[in-house]
Amino acid sequence: MMSVVRKLIPVEERVFLDHLLRLSPEERQQRFAGHVSDEVLRAYVARFSWLDSLLFGWMEEGVLRGTAQLTGFAGTDRAAELALTVEDDWQNRGIGTELCRRALLAAQNRGLATVCMVCLSDNPRMQHIARRLSMTLTHSFGSIDSAIALPFANPLTLMQEVVADSGALVARLTEDLTLLRRSV
Repeated sequence: MMSVVRKLIPVEERVFLDHLLRLSPEERQQRFAGHVSDEVLRAYVARFSWLDSLLFGWMEEGVLRGTAQLTGFAGTDRAAELALTVEDDWQNRGIGTELCRRALLAAQNRGLATVCMVCLSDNPRMQHIARRLSMTLTHSFGSIDSAIALPFANPLTLMQEVVADSGALVARLTEDLTLLRRSV
């Protein structure tokens, strides 16, 4: 089996929740700017807006290990917020950067002008990702606000997203078929 980045869909709510529940207390604090319990995570996923968000997942051998969440793009201000989670054992492998790149491509293709990301000032990994993606960083009372202006979509960016989604679909179907064969 292999790793794949793909969009998650509402029927995968449990997969998303299981991923969040595997986050360490430190990762939960970095993502949600405070300590959150399992109950808070369950409530968060239960009220997650699939209509106003795109959720990209890093799947490793069929298990969700990281997400990039693009939220707020259904508004009229052509801006969205990007949030990232990567489980502890999967960090420092470029997963967060790749998830963010995919989310930024999708944002560009949906006509967004700006994507913002907020991280705690003691989160050097997120700051590193923001710098790698050429985001502008601004310090603000214990947090770092970062933003990137996106160019207009073009045929190449649209095709990149279609190809990435198609590859992810093929990988998913292959994985499902492999699991089905093992169970028979």
